[in-house]
Amino acid sequence: SRRRGGGRTEPDSPLAVQSGTGAEPGSTMAACQLALTLILLQVARSFCDEIGQCQPGFSTETYSFKVTRKILDRGRVLGKVSFEDCTGRKLRPYHSEESRFRVNPDGTISVKRQVQLHNGMKTFAIHTWDSTGKKFSAQVVVWIEQEQSQEVYLQGGQPESRGRRSAGPQATLGRKKRQLASPPINTPEE
Repeated sequence: SRRRGGGRTEPDSPLAVQSGTGAEPGSTMAACQLALTLILLQVARSFCDEIGQCQPGFSTETYSFKVTRKILDRGRVLGKVSFEDCTGRKLRPYHSEESRFRVNPDGTISVKRQVQLHNGMKTFAIHTWDSTGKKFSAQVVVWIEQEQSQEVYLQGGQPESRGRRSAGPQATLGRKKRQLASPPINTPEE
């Protein structure tokens, strides 16, 4: 600090403190370092809290895969499922309740043996386990995209309605009875 007439103190730098407070530039730097350390600890803590909030499980309860044929040949890939166990592992063992379908360790579902979709769809469960040994399950629905009318089955195996397929296995358009239109009758006026 420099003194100018009148006994006032002018700071040499932004970190300098007026004399008479007992603080020196070195202690101000230590206070800044302490504040920066506290901020970094708070950021690290919030990051750890986010990791602690990770919930293991499949990304969705039901996976729907659309096919264009009633007969699925061996080796055909239908799609992929996704499971998060909060450890960052990408490969894991999966089990399919339907022996004609295989779920590879990367989550890819393929046809193990030729499958015929008699009712236009096939539903089965797949399972995997997280790092603590807890079992997780998801439903897989394989369905034919058709322009024809067909029954749509819910999870219980009961028919819901008949109609045209649109966006998915449970999305249908209602069926309407065909109405005959009578032709216009032309009668000349006399």
